[in-house]
Amino acid sequence: MSNGRPMTSDGTPQAVPITPRRIAPPASRGSMTVPGKRSVSAATTTSAIATPSKTTSLARPASMIRKQPLSQMQNVQAATKPRPLSNSKTMVARTPKSRPSIAGTFGQAISPPGTAIATTPSPARMGSVSKTTPVTSRKVSSSSAALRDQIAKAKAARRSDAGSDLAPKSDETPPKVSSSQALREQIAKARAAKRANATRDPRTSTPTREAIVPDPAEIAGFDFGLEDPFNQGSKGSKSLLRKRLDGARADGRLNIAAMGLSEIPSEVLGMYKYDADDKTVAWGEVVDLTVIIAADNEFQTLPVEMFPDVDYEAAADSDDDGPQFGGIQNFDLHGNMLRELSVGLRRLTQLSKLNLSRNKLPLGVLDIVTQITSLRELKLAENALEGDVPSSLENLVQLETLDLQGNKLTSLPPEVRALTHLRSLNISENKLAALPNELFTSVPIVELIASKNAFGGSFFDVDTVPHLQKLHLSNNSLTELCVSGTILLPALKHLDVSLNRMSNLPDMSSWTSLTTLLVGENNLSTLPEGFLTLQQLRNADFTGNNLNKLDERIALMEALENLTLAANPLRDRKFLTMNTEDIKRDLLSRIEPERSEQGESETFVDASEEITTEVNGWKLTPSGTLDLSFQNLTEVDEEAVVSFSTMNDVRQLYLQQNYLTQIPVVAGQLSFLTVLDLSKNSIVNPLTENLELPKLREFRLSGNKIASFDDLNCFLSAPNLQHLDLSHNRLTGSLPSLREFFPALMLFIASDNSISEVSAESLQGLKTVNLSNNDIGRLEPRIGLHMGTLTSLDVEGNKFRVPNYAVLKKGTDAILNWLRDKIPSPTEEFFDPGSPGY
Repeated sequence: MSNGRPMTSDGTPQAVPITPRRIAPPASRGSMTVPGKRSVSAATTTSAIATPSKTTSLARPASMIRKQPLSQMQNVQAATKPRPLSNSKTMVARTPKSRPSIAGTFGQAISPPGTAIATTPSPARMGSVSKTTPVTSRKVSSSSAALRDQIAKAKAARRSDAGSDLAPKSDETPPKVSSSQALREQIAKARAAKRANATRDPRTSTPTREAIVPDPAEIAGFDFGLEDPFNQGSKGSKSLLRKRLDGARADGRLNIAAMGLSEIPSEVLGMYKYDADDKTVAWGEVVDLTVIIAADNEFQTLPVEMFPDVDYEAAADSDDDGPQFGGIQNFDLHGNMLRELSVGLRRLTQLSKLNLSRNKLPLGVLDIVTQITSLRELKLAENALEGDVPSSLENLVQLETLDLQGNKLTSLPPEVRALTHLRSLNISENKLAALPNELFTSVPIVELIASKNAFGGSFFDVDTVPHLQKLHLSNNSLTELCVSGTILLPALKHLDVSLNRMSNLPDMSSWTSLTTLLVGENNLSTLPEGFLTLQQLRNADFTGNNLNKLDERIALMEALENLTLAANPLRDRKFLTMNTEDIKRDLLSRIEPERSEQGESETFVDASEEITTEVNGWKLTPSGTLDLSFQNLTEVDEEAVVSFSTMNDVRQLYLQQNYLTQIPVVAGQLSFLTVLDLSKNSIVNPLTENLELPKLREFRLSGNKIASFDDLNCFLSAPNLQHLDLSHNRLTGSLPSLREFFPALMLFIASDNSISEVSAESLQGLKTVNLSNNDIGRLEPRIGLHMGTLTSLDVEGNKFRVPNYAVLKKGTDAILNWLRDKIPSPTEEFFDPGSPGY
């Protein structure tokens, strides 16, 4: 604020009219120290700045000064800056405050859109103001003139609008909507709205909104995504199908599983039709389909044109379109609704795997399936198969896996013996009451799952099943496993007979490979015979039986990891809740006091309740086993054995890991002896006098120094001997016909010896023979004639070169077939390799 007073008494000086003059370029710098008059250009828009004395102020060009844009009502030219007073006492020019002119009182008229007049900056202003700065002011005189012009134009437009109502409208020019007409229309609408509101009932609260009721048809047709909220399911769209078809033509594998299909798409049936416009897969790279996976759909039948019942070889020579899927090797249709099969499936000569599980197929489909002789894997689980399996099953000679679980089958045909390659059979959850013996004598079955059937009484009616490794018989009504009380299962690893009615199990001493034994929910009152000899047993479950005591020698079963004894009436109830490690530790502590001096009477249990202790501390287990192994014996005390046998029935005698040089003849005094183990001794000449063992079934002589069969054949009489183990000895020469001396022999092990010759007669009647790692130089072709009786033959690691290793690895059937093919026909001359000229 300036401290100076006005120099006149007229009040604030008014703006002096500016005399027009020639426009000169603005000075770049103006001095404010020299008194006198200063000329101000009409184009200058800067306001006066009061600058203190003694301070040099630099004047900036007018174009560099930025002004705030004015509103539409303020867009009026401001008064020109007045000149400074000439008689001011100070050196600084003071500018009196100017009064606003009457022209600035009124805002610029706002014209309608059609009559708006563009404002153009004056030339004088263009010279001093930047182009980006909006022109917001006019001179006082020019602003008043513009206002009058706009008012005149508005009146003229109103008169023209009034006259246009009576004048005819031109077709060429569209009518203009005037502002007055628009105003009248708005007023009319407002009045109509007011009248409408007056007719309504007054409300004191906000009216409720009416609910939007959607169309039920619209709701029914809308997909809310509830069936697949995470967008994980297959949509089965045409694009997806086309993508899979293109991939199938390239790699031969078609996957249309879980696409919600009710029939085979036409695109699949015509996937090999030539299309010149299809550039996805080069026609030269198209391959035949080998795998079709169409599982988990809704197929009820297969189209006839997919698998026509025609001869494929004849169709190949025909000009008509032949079958497109003749090269199928794997066909998966599980999880559909099939009720019948195409007859043309029998024409698939390369089909090896067929999965028809979880459909609704009747038993009659086997008439078609059994004609596919190339099948190696057939699955018909959970269908509507009911009744007896037809004898045509024998046609599937290449079958290795058969799954028939979850049906209502009542029997298998004896013709199952023709399935010489069958390894796995699943017949659980059916109504079978018995199985043919041919399944165990002629078929090299490895896995048998027969749970939840109608088996009762005895299951096995044979003496040995050499290849069986896994047997499931739970949830049946079996009372015993075999009729004879002893069955040889040398390869058995897993046995499940839980939930039956068994009161005893056969002798397990020959089940040397057993690792899992499940016999829960039966009626066993004692541990099975031979249970303590199972050195590879890891899991044993005796839940829900009638066991009342345990043999403390369980503690010596080093491989045993899980022993379950729950729900048994044991005298020591603590065993029911103890883990296996604690049970073995507790039982082991009960063995130790017996090893102390005889003068000590302290014991943990009553020995008479657990075992029978006799001469020299010998113990007989409840299973009738007398174990004298690891005793460093060089001979057996015959008097002690006789005395012991008069009071006990010894059924198994273990003498392995000693230093015996002969078979103890006193064994003949054990009239109930069935198992004799003399493994890992120093026996060279087994016998020098006759020895009769009428009930002996298993004889183990492995790990000795026996060099000949003569002593055994001459002096040993064992008419019921079934298992003879002579492995890891020093046997040489040719193998004799052992069935002449031991007529019941079925399992013979003589591996790791020096046997040089094996004849067809020496293997007559045997079922399992192991002659691996010997010096056999040639296999007689007539050995192949034992097909059907000889179910296991191991001859690896010998000197002969044919059959080669690839044939040996395929198994016994491949070896016997190879040998049988080498037998010359009757019309050919048979040359003996040892004869001259051979």
